[in-house]
Amino acid sequence: MLPMWPLIALVALPVIEIALFVLVGGQVGVWGTLGLVLLAGLGGIVILRRSGGQALAELRRAMERGQDPAPALVQGAMRLMAAGLLIVPGFFSDLMGLLLLLPPVQRLIFRRLRSQIAAAALRAGRAHGQPRDSAVVIETEWEEIPGEVKPTHQPSGWTRH
Repeated sequence: MLPMWPLIALVALPVIEIALFVLVGGQVGVWGTLGLVLLAGLGGIVILRRSGGQALAELRRAMERGQDPAPALVQGAMRLMAAGLLIVPGFFSDLMGLLLLLPPVQRLIFRRLRSQIAAAALRAGRAHGQPRDSAVVIETEWEEIPGEVKPTHQPSGWTRH
């Protein structure tokens, strides 16, 4: 049986967004509400435009230093998700987007994701009969096709021609 929380979230999120539009609109008026929504959307667009190049630069720096690239990847993904949440009209989604931009929240999510991925990998290994800390070996068979094969492009350095 499927969990119920996705269905509950699918129904609850639009209701929360509509309620917040009504509450904010009652406080700041229609034009103030529209201004806040547009301002958040523009902020999301700015973050989206900057975060792609910034994420690649952080990933490159981590790789050059021989560090784990996972934090840079997750941080870049969270910035992209935050930008998307800010672009989508709604005050609850804007709040979630702003929270995703905070480094303590990013670290918390990263630690949680890392522990869940490690637990899932451990469960998967045990499900396939692998003892803990065993190396995964992929076996294959191959055959060499006789004849000369000429590459259609210059060697990239990643393959031998």
